[in-house]
Amino acid sequence: MASIYNIDAWDEDYSDDHGDYGEHDIVKYGSDFYYCTLKHTSDTNKAPTVGSIFWNGVTTITAAGATRAWPYFFWAPAYNINISHQPRILSIQMGDGYEQRMPDGLNHDILQFQLAFDKRKEKEATAIIHFLAARQGYKAFYFKTPSPYGVVKKFVCKDWSSSLVYNDHYSVNATFSEKS
Repeated sequence: MASIYNIDAWDEDYSDDHGDYGEHDIVKYGSDFYYCTLKHTSDTNKAPTVGSIFWNGVTTITAAGATRAWPYFFWAPAYNINISHQPRILSIQMGDGYEQRMPDGLNHDILQFQLAFDKRKEKEATAIIHFLAARQGYKAFYFKTPSPYGVVKKFVCKDWSSSLVYNDHYSVNATFSEKS
């Protein structure tokens, strides 16, 4: 198993030397990291690309007429999700007990998700932790929010943890905060 700190570059001859790329293998291709979603064979050993059925971790987002590749967190969390809103409100207290309130900024209602990734094998837990560690707690990434929100939004993850629950079963917990 590879360390989250020692990721090899994608190698088109990998299947000849090491066998096939398998699910949750991590490779560096160009300046991005990709995570294998389907087992490769020597016939399907294709370079990582955005939109590939074999690789994930990067998506394209079009904003203000420009399309750019962004890191994309694609793993599905467990069902025990806590969602909180943290609206930023400006408030002015009047002398007669009256209070005037208004939103603070354009995106003033920030979503925060407490996510758990339970019962994951070591390779998948390693891939999840690698993705979060590569963002270093401040770099943004995109994530499709679970129901009832169900939309792709930009987040940062400043806090995550992992634990070995039992033989080759890990839990990863993370807090995703919407980037304003």
